[in-house]
Amino acid sequence: MKQKKIIGKIKYENLETGVWYLVDKRYKKWRIDDIPTALKVEGLKIEALVEKIAPTFSIFMTGSSIKIVSYTLL
Repeated sequence: MKQKKIIGKIKYENLETGVWYLVDKRYKKWRIDDIPTALKVEGLKIEALVEKIAPTFSIFMTGSSIKIVSYTLL
């Protein structure tokens, strides 16, 4: 799928098993599928090259599913 650059903050919600997501400057939420361990920091600012993926089964209603291709810490 097409890749996109997103600048935002990493967020975590402690619901059931927990969910990590990225919030961009327009407050759009992007659910991160298979988040790298280095990014599991609440409030971390990053610039990420992401790929939107087909929706995977999730109990969370936290935006579109994405896979992080590469990232830079800000």
